[in-house]
Amino acid sequence: RTRFQIRSTDDRPKIFARRSSDNEKYQLMLGALEFWLQVVKPGTGAVTISKVPLSRAPKAGDEFLMELRIQGDRLVGLLDGVPLIEATDASVLQAGEWGIYGDDAWFESVEVQPLPAAATPAPIAATALPESGWQPLVSVKDWQASYNGVIGLRDFKDGLLHVVKTVLTGPGSFADGAL
Repeated sequence: RTRFQIRSTDDRPKIFARRSSDNEKYQLMLGALEFWLQVVKPGTGAVTISKVPLSRAPKAGDEFLMELRIQGDRLVGLLDGVPLIEATDASVLQAGEWGIYGDDAWFESVEVQPLPAAATPAPIAATALPESGWQPLVSVKDWQASYNGVIGLRDFKDGLLHVVKTVLTGPGSFADGAL
């Protein structure tokens, strides 16, 4: 789950899961007027699995908590603790990286929680995940480290991680989890 702040109407925070070396992944994002869940595949780009309209457009100063849960082929997108998107999709089932991306986004925190593979379908949207299972995506040192590359920028200002066209992933790879 990630807590982020809107600083301008251009902010587009994204979280992604099961990202492979060729950038195949699921991504959840808050848009100007909608909340989106997409699958990204090489050669075809992003395909929308589900989107829901927001009750109002995000404005500067707004803070949100966004979470993507995946278990098997079940995907759930939550905004401020409310499951807004529930979908089934088997396009990307393999383990992969989990992380954040932003065209221009300000993140307060990012936590990840691996989940066990479900033997039978479970209501992953209905129940709160145990607080003890959440862990930071990266260390404090990595969170606060600056990066200024050929493409992208990452810096730590005012207690928030600012990312511009930059990916931040955690160590390891897993298939089922929440971010």
